Amino acid sequence: MKKILKFLSVNFLSLVFFTGCYDSVFDDIRKEVPLEDSEISGYINDLTRFRSVYNSVKDDGTVEQKEAEFLILQNGIIYAKQISPAGEFKDLSYGESHGKWFKTGSGISSLSYDYYGEQFNGEYIVKTASEYNGTKSTVYALSTKWGKNDDYGRNIPTEFKLYSMDKIDGTWSPISDANEYLKNCFATGKDSNYGTDLTIQLFCTNTPKIENRRAFLRLGREDKWFNAVDENGNTIEVDCIIFELSDSKLTPIYYSKRTKQPDSTYLKEIYKDSSLASSKPETLSSKTVSAVEMQGEVYFLPFIGSTGNSTPESDGTFICYGSGTNAFYFTKDDYESLDGKFTAKKIVNGTETDDTENINTIVAFWTGRKDSSGKVAERPSELKEVGLSTNNDIISASASKDDILFGTRGNGVFRALIKQDGSIEKTNEFISNTSSIMASPYIIRMIFTVDPSKDGATTSRYSAMDFIYTASNAGANDSHRGLWSYYKERGNWNRE
Repeated sequence: MKKILKFLSVNFLSLVFFTGCYDSVFDDIRKEVPLEDSEISGYINDLTRFRSVYNSVKDDGTVEQKEAEFLILQNGIIYAKQISPAGEFKDLSYGESHGKWFKTGSGISSLSYDYYGEQFNGEYIVKTASEYNGTKSTVYALSTKWGKNDDYGRNIPTEFKLYSMDKIDGTWSPISDANEYLKNCFATGKDSNYGTDLTIQLFCTNTPKIENRRAFLRLGREDKWFNAVDENGNTIEVDCIIFELSDSKLTPIYYSKRTKQPDSTYLKEIYKDSSLASSKPETLSSKTVSAVEMQGEVYFLPFIGSTGNSTPESDGTFICYGSGTNAFYFTKDDYESLDGKFTAKKIVNGTETDDTENINTIVAFWTGRKDSSGKVAERPSELKEVGLSTNNDIISASASKDDILFGTRGNGVFRALIKQDGSIEKTNEFISNTSSIMASPYIIRMIFTVDPSKDGATTSRYSAMDFIYTASNAGANDSHRGLWSYYKERGNWNRE
């Protein structure tokens, strides 16, 4: 998952028990920009758009229901912030100032530690996502319970659960089917790996345009088999399955299953929902971890730091993503010009054969497919480079009208400009104090642009900063772990 489990144990420990150290870089920043009081600290994976009704108290004391756009975030618990006026869903300038976050949703007990009982109680929210099914919006939360592994001296996740909620001040309800799958998947992990050998990812398109909001749950890792249910309601054994979430219901859209044969061997089969509406199902794979909308269709990517440029009124026109230390982008025309252009070795029952099939070259490149001679697909020229060169992997990205910010795993933030001709190129120029705030050794887990129809200097933006304590980054400060914001009126990045 981002991987969301990969740093979960370490960062939770540091979140609770670690005290920060002196940071001379931020001392210089304070001389120019006084730091705001932090309201949202801790480990933050994402910000999720959610349109919801809410109760508003009128001057006469009566209550009426209104509807607006909100942001949802998790830092162990759930916070929300209103970003549009009631009924004005395309005006995302509401609440462009420090704070105004509130705790929301009941039904999930907050994490606490019983010192005398030597155990954790409650649940810790690690990820959120949302979707709109044409008539109703639903937001989802993935939680984990915590325990201790005395043999390894670690706090470890012991269980995962998925919840849903359909209004901002509502109650979180567990999704029983999903939680059974999560339980089965989690049981395949090796105890000594603390869950890091699993892939559990909750993700969504997260578009400003509500009609394109879709959510997905991906479970499993190659050759770790568990029980699930296929599109016909039959019990199957899978090592990877991806569900689309809609109105708290799960529909399998991809899975890799095995069936035992009479000779005790296993037949491995891949299922992709070819009827998947408004999507490119051929982009689904066992490596899928994110989804981006472009021209009204959903593309599934094997990269966590991905972004499009959808606005409240228009579909996206490109997809850009980070792969390792560089970033790449393509348009719908680029993608479709490569349909059927790569002749790949056909995979039957999980094994390459001498037969071939024609597939999209970008898909072949993403998934490491080989041609008839055994050569792995190379990056096509239509998949264009941004030209970044970071010291650490790109794990987050977000576009405005004229730029894209990329967050890295310990090398701060990088920026690219979106030019008039549609090309995207790196730049060393930053708006205000962006590069000073989000610098090494900080991990930028999330970058978010509130209104991508505006330029980077005029829209509101958020980022989530974190770090892993080592001797080499002793200058990092624990008080800077958490949510940061940029507002046009303030003109700089500051603690949120």
